[in-house]
Amino acid sequence: MNFRRFKKKYRYSRRKSITYLFLLILFCSISLGYAAIKTDLSIIGTSKFINASWDVHFENIQVKQGSITPSTAATITDDTTVTFSAQLEEPGEFYEFTVDVVNEGTLNAMIESFQVLPVLTQEQQEYFDYIVEYEDGTAIGNNHKLDAGDTETIRVAFIYKTLQDTSLYPTEDQDLTISVTIDYVQKGDSAIDVPHPPTLYGVLEDAANVGTYAAKYTGEHQDSFAGTGTKDIYHWYATSDTNGTAILDKNNVIFAGHCWQMIRTTDTGGVKMIYNGETENNQCLNTRGNHIGYGSRTAQNLASNYYYGTSYEYDATNNVFTLSGTLTQATWNETTGPTLIGKYTCKSTSSTGTCATLYLVESYYNTSSGYGIPLNYNSHYSQFGKLTYNAKENMPSYVGYMYNAVYPYQSKEPNNESMLTSYSLSTSYWYAHNVVWGSPSANTYNLSNPYRVSVTTDYPNLVGEYTFRNSDKTWTDTFVYYIAAVNNTTMYYIDLSNSGNHTLADFNHTYTYGDSYTDNGNGTYTINNPTTIQRSDWYTNYLNVGAGKYVCKNATNNTCSELWYTTSTYNTLMKYIKVEDIKYAKGFTWDGSKYVLDNNTSVSFWDYTDSTNKKSLNNAHYTCWNTTGECTSISYIYY
Repeated sequence: MNFRRFKKKYRYSRRKSITYLFLLILFCSISLGYAAIKTDLSIIGTSKFINASWDVHFENIQVKQGSITPSTAATITDDTTVTFSAQLEEPGEFYEFTVDVVNEGTLNAMIESFQVLPVLTQEQQEYFDYIVEYEDGTAIGNNHKLDAGDTETIRVAFIYKTLQDTSLYPTEDQDLTISVTIDYVQKGDSAIDVPHPPTLYGVLEDAANVGTYAAKYTGEHQDSFAGTGTKDIYHWYATSDTNGTAILDKNNVIFAGHCWQMIRTTDTGGVKMIYNGETENNQCLNTRGNHIGYGSRTAQNLASNYYYGTSYEYDATNNVFTLSGTLTQATWNETTGPTLIGKYTCKSTSSTGTCATLYLVESYYNTSSGYGIPLNYNSHYSQFGKLTYNAKENMPSYVGYMYNAVYPYQSKEPNNESMLTSYSLSTSYWYAHNVVWGSPSANTYNLSNPYRVSVTTDYPNLVGEYTFRNSDKTWTDTFVYYIAAVNNTTMYYIDLSNSGNHTLADFNHTYTYGDSYTDNGNGTYTINNPTTIQRSDWYTNYLNVGAGKYVCKNATNNTCSELWYTTSTYNTLMKYIKVEDIKYAKGFTWDGSKYVLDNNTSVSFWDYTDSTNKKSLNNAHYTCWNTTGECTSISYIYY
């Protein structure tokens, strides 16, 4: 399916929208073998054979709160296909949903193949990410079983990244069609359990059941906002000073095959796990030494006909690795690369080649290279702590101190006020001293006495002129550009648009700024010791505004009802945060329909340059981002 968005004229900005067409297909196939059944019964009775049935399908799409409204919402068709189309206009926008894969048949199933196409280019990876995984963050893989009656929930997300370097954004609108295929077949001997990690609760529960420094709380309790929870509560405990020392000083737990220290971090029982290295003989002693272990992830050139294996063997006498399991020989490229992820390689063109350092292929990097995690014998037990769990960076659990639950974080960026837009000048464009509306072409801007410049040295003389950035002398349009500044071959302009008879005065806003302000107590603010700057003069004077100024836009007597505080200024824009008191609190309650911040609160304007202000909010992590302290979606500030 092809999807294109057409425009009569392209108008460029530093950030362009991305339109996604998505197709998630569940392929289900079955291979059955039948044998002759013969039954000789000496007891007269009745036998009934239940017909085997095959039914693997999608159910229950749940869109994540905060997702953009798509042009076509994610929908299940024919039980085995999910489709949607969506357009992300601004960085930070995302579309995310979960969908259940359900086995309602009587036959057990497993994944034969899983593929997401296309592989993003290196440029696309800078500003866009898509995620297809199990809901808890576990990667989807071949041979994962789905027994009759079981359900697995898949998370699908498309994210337009927020970048500090705006030059990495696309300069053209992007149309991407992404296809995900999951091929289920009847369960075979190669089927494996989906490696869902245990929860923190499960670790404590298991420890309590075997009597290892954990116990079940037997008093009255509640574990839900409604106060009616019945789930057991487990806690760490010590029956002696020796046990207490063990909990406080070491507190090691073997979890997901590694050692962790579990630490209670809050008064209400919050627990985090601090990575404490790999096990040795299934123990987490401080006497652990060097062994086979992982190093830090590196990019490896794999553009040779190397062998890859699903497992490996280690020769302790000669300290070398050889591949084992199912072997594959392939040259890394856009097509083969994704199929090699999760396999091992010695980077050898021989199937029996040995190596002192073996690489686990972790992820796709580009058409000739993949990210590899090296294995060697000289690893210290704690070395794995240098690694992230994967290449993602949008949630704390990926950086190595917490496992299992994933809570994606979002950063709140300052607002942007676009002052000017930049674009290249050309001697083929037509320019004019003035524009008129509606003559000779109705309902459009028209250049008055247009002219061209013959050489680039005339470009500085174009300041104050108008242009359509078009080589057609008679061109008219509902928008036109006023050139506010010129630097070499680049013009910085104000866009006069909105399809109406608007003059430069309608867009040439005045900004009043100063180092302080007075709150008038009636919803208005007055700038003290004011200075003014017009939008058309921004390019040459933006450094005079700079960061840390209070700004009123189009103020009357230096007074306005919406006050801004600048965080930074650039030659084309100003970044700011609104001066408004926001309520922060140490805790909250749920009244059945909304969150309510508790009374232990701090009401403050966030000033990023004021360290005292930031420190005062360090212990008031919760906010609704308003002054009332009530909301249906609450945020926790962790940094």
